[in-house]
Amino acid sequence: MAAIVEQFHDDQGIIWPLSVAPAHVCVIPLTIGDDLVQPAAEKIAEELAARGLEVAIDDRSERAGVKFADADLIGWPLQVVIGKRGLAEGKVEIKLRKNGQKKDVALEEVADLLDFTNRVDFSTGAGLDAFDELFAE
Repeated sequence: MAAIVEQFHDDQGIIWPLSVAPAHVCVIPLTIGDDLVQPAAEKIAEELAARGLEVAIDDRSERAGVKFADADLIGWPLQVVIGKRGLAEGKVEIKLRKNGQKKDVALEEVADLLDFTNRVDFSTGAGLDAFDELFAE
């Protein structure tokens, strides 16, 4: 593990390759206990887990900045940020940890876009670039 961290990190923390990440996606609800945000976060987490992704939910009662900094420090490969403003537009934000790129995605498209089971070949160790095409637009 130390060799992986030594090779895959930046000033903000670890950048886990998908093939060895403790979880592939971290779902970050910005308002805990909210009648819209919390159920949306749980639903997205369930949909992603049903597709074989390992998912963590940051359901701590912390400020958004603390959650973002911790998600980068831990190095979750993908972060799904869910807030009231985005949900009002029917969108969530997806962040690719390795380069910080962000993209707004329709709520109903998140699980399909992040279903990487057909994109990643774990036998060859591929995985860091599995989602680059999502952010290439």
